Amino acid sequence: MGNLDDKVKNAKAWYQSKTIIGVITAFIPTILKLINPELVLDLDGVVADGFEGAEVIAQTGDQLWATLVTVGGTLLAIWGRMKAKVQLK
Repeated sequence: MGNLDDKVKNAKAWYQSKTIIGVITAFIPTILKLINPELVLDLDGVVADGFEGAEVIAQTGDQLWATLVTVGGTLLAIWGRMKAKVQLK
């Protein structure tokens, strides 16, 4: 093991430490509650709004997928008939 003085000289600044930044970040809600006790974060409302938005996006995605598959299949059929060398019976 090295000398304690060597370790202190090689130490990084506190603001470069992920651990210290994590601890400070974890205490932000506690500090905010001390400053303003009426402060409430409505996570249920945020989550409900997120799910409603996700549902709209999913419905639009489903409609877009169905349209793209229909158009793609139609174009493939037309292109296949134009390039065919043997006639259908």
